[in-house]
Amino acid sequence: MIGRGGVGVINIQCSNRNGHVVTSLCVDNNDELMIISKNGITIRTPVQGINIIGRNTQGVRMMKLEQGDEVVSATKIAGE
Repeated sequence: MIGRGGVGVINIQCSNRNGHVVTSLCVDNNDELMIISKNGITIRTPVQGINIIGRNTQGVRMMKLEQGDEVVSATKIAGE
């Protein structure tokens, strides 16, 4: 809970290493993620394989990108 005069809760630490947040999704363990880069690289990965981290961290690497490439979209694929 944020008290009077609060400025919010930090979601993730953005830096030169990880860049800006592209999207934020609510997922279940049986869902999958589809991530697409600017150069057309697409990966589909199960949510179960992603490490759970606390907030105010720099996140988990989902895909390695070449110089100048960046993630442009990510979406949830609902599990059965």
